[in-house]
Amino acid sequence: MSTRKPKYSMTGLLLTGIILIVLGCCFLIMGCTYFAAVLNPPVDCLEDACIFCAGGAILLIVGVFGLLLEYQKRMRIKELYAAGDYVMAQITDIGINYFLTVIKNCPHPYIVTCRYRDAQGEEHLFKSRNLYFDPRPFLQERTVKVYVKSMDFKYYYVDIDEVIHKPAYY
Repeated sequence: MSTRKPKYSMTGLLLTGIILIVLGCCFLIMGCTYFAAVLNPPVDCLEDACIFCAGGAILLIVGVFGLLLEYQKRMRIKELYAAGDYVMAQITDIGINYFLTVIKNCPHPYIVTCRYRDAQGEEHLFKSRNLYFDPRPFLQERTVKVYVKSMDFKYYYVDIDEVIHKPAYY
């Protein structure tokens, strides 16, 4: 039995968190260095150092908060995957995510949309993670596993990698 793990993609929240943490640390270091460089700092130098330190602290806190949210999301996906409760959803659409551009002049990522109709007849729509290739040629099935938390469809993970079989190039 293979032990597969859910795949994660680089999200905007993760990238923003990393950038804000780096900027926050730089501003904190600049503020502390500016303050420490002058042994008897005048009042206006102290204000400048405090502004740099406060700005750096704010950026650092916001960046750490973004990373914590991303970590929480990844742990939730990991728990859903480990619990093993899933429904089989039918793939309805393979579209392009126009809301995300990774690099200028690069194609937008693809999103696989699927639906599931429960016993009460209610239809639930699910979206996969961003895929940075066109999955149409690699799809072998029209149904996909969607991991859910005890039939609560608020939190889900579309296991699109199970039905996409990309060939290995050497």
